Amino acid sequence: MAKRRILLTTVSILGLFGGLMSAVTPAQAATPVTINIASFGEVIQKDMIAAYKKIRPEVTINVSVSTMDGLAQSLTTWCLSRKTPDIVAIEISYSGYYRERSQCFQDLREMNPSASTIEKNYLDWRWDQGVAFNGNVIGIPTDVGGNAVAYRVDLFKKHGFPTDRAKVSALWPTWEKFIEFGAKYKLKTKRAFMDNSGTMFNAVLNQ
Repeated sequence: MAKRRILLTTVSILGLFGGLMSAVTPAQAATPVTINIASFGEVIQKDMIAAYKKIRPEVTINVSVSTMDGLAQSLTTWCLSRKTPDIVAIEISYSGYYRERSQCFQDLREMNPSASTIEKNYLDWRWDQGVAFNGNVIGIPTDVGGNAVAYRVDLFKKHGFPTDRAKVSALWPTWEKFIEFGAKYKLKTKRAFMDNSGTMFNAVLNQ
């Protein structure tokens, strides 16, 4: 199997191996194949690799793990040197940078089957995050990545706010409402609603 430059954004194990299975055709099944994956954190889990090995014993998967930021920096170096892994797991917040650099990646529309055949399975805005600005498909999204909020039930109760999670969720259906609630919370409690504005900035940016 020839090495290809592939970017998968915010990879989950299911989406990753779905891509591998479509990249290795039945005609190649008896031929040993080694796939090198660059990832971050614990995105690629060892038990899932073992499970895949039972399905496709001819496929050997090598995984190198880095930090999220370190991996993004390494990918830039790999692109310049033309020495790339077969698959890279990239956090979605970096996608804008790489969408300008389609020359670093395999156009997944050219693979068999083409990425175009699965586009309909994804939300439009999520799919677009893996499409380069020249139209090449450089990444396959594998999750939407919803936002989760942890809140102090005791403080909400003390100051007269609802504590049931469904009711709390209904307080801010939009970012504008979220900010409005934060102002009300601060007015009542004399406390900041959030301890780190950078965390919220990243959530809004990534969404």
